[in-house]
Amino acid sequence: MKYSDDEIEAYFNVCSKLIKLCPRLVPSPLWGLTLAHLARIDPLVATVVCEDYKEAVNGIYSYWMNLPRGEPCQICGKPANEIDEKWMYYVYDPEGNPLKPQEIRDKRVKVKGVALLVDIRLLCYRCHLAKHQGYARIRGKGREALEHLAKVNNIDLEMATRLVNRAFHVHGILSRIRNWKIVITNIPGMHRDLRIKIEKLLNHMYLKGFSVWKQRLQYTSTNMDLMEERAARETAYVLRKASKGSTGNIQATVNSLFKIIYSELKQAGIDVYSNELNMLFNLMLEKPRYKRIFKTMLAGTLEYEDILIKIQLYGLEFLGGQWIVFVPKVLYPKVFTDILEELKKKRIDYIAELIASRKEIDKKEELPLFFYIPSFLSLKTIIETANTIVEIIKKYGIGKQYSLNLIYSQKVEYILVKDHSNHIFMLFLQRVE
Repeated sequence: MKYSDDEIEAYFNVCSKLIKLCPRLVPSPLWGLTLAHLARIDPLVATVVCEDYKEAVNGIYSYWMNLPRGEPCQICGKPANEIDEKWMYYVYDPEGNPLKPQEIRDKRVKVKGVALLVDIRLLCYRCHLAKHQGYARIRGKGREALEHLAKVNNIDLEMATRLVNRAFHVHGILSRIRNWKIVITNIPGMHRDLRIKIEKLLNHMYLKGFSVWKQRLQYTSTNMDLMEERAARETAYVLRKASKGSTGNIQATVNSLFKIIYSELKQAGIDVYSNELNMLFNLMLEKPRYKRIFKTMLAGTLEYEDILIKIQLYGLEFLGGQWIVFVPKVLYPKVFTDILEELKKKRIDYIAELIASRKEIDKKEELPLFFYIPSFLSLKTIIETANTIVEIIKKYGIGKQYSLNLIYSQKVEYILVKDHSNHIFMLFLQRVE
């Protein structure tokens, strides 16, 4: 396949009008797979992806940190410190014929996407913001980014808005593609051997479900849909059980739900933080975004399909939680890999993370591992995941007491309440001699 900056590129209809600076939005399956992200990974963590990738990570770190900064922006000429990666996106059918975005709506399973890194350039803050329109919107700076995009491309704001909206439309189509290949061209200053290693690492990470996100190496399972369905079924069962005999009284259902959670987890050796769990229920009944949904759930009338929709719509911030366990740095990648492989065998792998930041890893001797669960009310999944983690921890004979905590994902809610943590459940691992 040949790649070139012409009309077969996915964003051509947008970028042919935004010639100087164009916001090619990264398809969601490729989020966290960039040189900038790789440059921040500690080599220790890279061994989780593959034992051979330490050298590649060290190589991209040296390359990235030695790139020039403080020189004029390559778009507007102002002082610049933002290193920007210029990626282009192509789509092909199974025979290798190029497709335009509008042609792939019904072919997303069969088509193949190619992400092509064509340049590394220096941008000022405003040009960098204008190029990353999705980030700008999330940060509440969408208007600023649009105005600058219009200015540098010498077009009016109305046209810039239309073109950015079109770019988001293309992004939505590209994000449905699940078969991607990452290609790095002859980037100035990057040796061929390093380019090949980085390209291999990025493709390996993509195929194995790894990306870098918020200073963490994140694993996302291909089993996500099944895990969310399982969690929804378990959640629906627990809610129906809690609502029986409550005659529609919300507080009675909450009390019953608490007793069920406490009893089932206690039998599995898991202690429940009573105050925190009660506070969580109260917060969910008061928070405007979830108040109506949670009350409907407590009525026990929702089928698992309805709960599944909520889990998929709101993600981890709604019902999700995470088991966290601290392990010695020397065992960090190995323990993570072994736990993840065991979760995969049992088909209960979902989302898992470990610290990737060089600074964080350098200054600590014990580091946390994170294993997410779609719903803190899916008690069987909580118990099975906890037992799997404990099994691996004990295998390594870690010589001190560690706590394993399921933490409800909405940490901000708890920070607002003095003297309460966001821990809900805890499992103490006994000292291993």
